[in-house]
Amino acid sequence: MSDLIGFKLPKIDWTLGPDLAQRLKRFKLKCELLFDGPLKPRRDEQKCKYLLLWTGDYGLDLYSTWNLSEEQQKELEEYWKRLEEHVKPQSNYILNRFYLRSLKQNNRPLDEFLTEAKLLIQNSGYSTDMQD
Repeated sequence: MSDLIGFKLPKIDWTLGPDLAQRLKRFKLKCELLFDGPLKPRRDEQKCKYLLLWTGDYGLDLYSTWNLSEEQQKELEEYWKRLEEHVKPQSNYILNRFYLRSLKQNNRPLDEFLTEAKLLIQNSGYSTDMQD
């Protein structure tokens, strides 16, 4: 872990919501940055262990249901595939459209509100060909 001194360790919030798939995507990006950066010299098997630690208790519970072979336990891509499969069925266009329809800015900064709106649009199955 001395390779990670000064870095904030990634973690994911597993609570259900319209942006769970997006949270996993962001979590994966942060992990990949660490795996390609300070943890690059580590073997994939060690990177898998880091990933499991960072997914928290819920991620460990998911892992215990996977029934991976010994070879699959050493492949980082297998872990990402399984996590994405778990999150994918929870993406619901109708529910995301409801969240989008009821979205309000309230007292949030405009850029934070627009980012959430764009993510909801993307996860609602609408075309994302709009200009920034």
